[in-house]
Amino acid sequence: MDNFFCVRVGELKLKTLVVYKCRFICSYFEFEAPNLRCLRYSGTLPKFCLLRNGGLDEVDLDFGHGTHGNESVSDLLGQLIDEVNPMRALTVCTYMLQVLPMGEEGIGSPLGITQLTLKTTMHDYEQHGIQYFLKNCPQLETLKIEIGSHARTRIINYTEYEAPCAEVKPEHMWNQNTIIFSCVTQTLREVEMKGFRASPSEIGLMSYLLCYGRVMEKLTITVSSQASGRGNPQLYRMVAEKTRDIARTAAPNLQMIII
Repeated sequence: MDNFFCVRVGELKLKTLVVYKCRFICSYFEFEAPNLRCLRYSGTLPKFCLLRNGGLDEVDLDFGHGTHGNESVSDLLGQLIDEVNPMRALTVCTYMLQVLPMGEEGIGSPLGITQLTLKTTMHDYEQHGIQYFLKNCPQLETLKIEIGSHARTRIINYTEYEAPCAEVKPEHMWNQNTIIFSCVTQTLREVEMKGFRASPSEIGLMSYLLCYGRVMEKLTITVSSQASGRGNPQLYRMVAEKTRDIARTAAPNLQMIII
């Protein structure tokens, strides 16, 4: 594809734009669609320019082909999110979770989204990114965590990257020097975790949400149907069931469903 992609629909009633597995060489992606409500993009990371954004209902961003991350790429991701804001629901990939915390500029202003979907492996390198979004989504009501396989995910090279809060190891982020995010205590009402494999990061995040989710009404855990180095579906379910004790103490009115 050429290094410049421009979509201008003026006053036409384009409401959904899907760009699938797009590979730019030297990338610039500009589109003008004042009636656009849904944007789904997958491919390499371009510089976005969204003209006349009247507010989007749904944005899904997947940069699964990305292999490198640094501060400049992180800042580009932050600018992209600013371009597609405001929006109601946002879906982000593991690449964004790994790279966004690297930069200094970050997202320009807090996001007003009420629904956030994380496509993640719950790798240690993604934990800072999860906290990054919890911090920047103060009105979040629904959190969906879709856990995929490490084998299908590119893990960014962190050789020259010192993570934010580096004094706290990623595997301890949910139970040491805990940061309490306003969305967790004030607005988050529903959490879905799909593909649960009982990893320390999964257990840590779930325990954190149960302990501090003061207004949370429903937690749904769907255990993975695939065996892994950590065990099998029966073991995953057993671990998930043990978290009911935390729920009974911290959130006695919570509806907890394990599938």
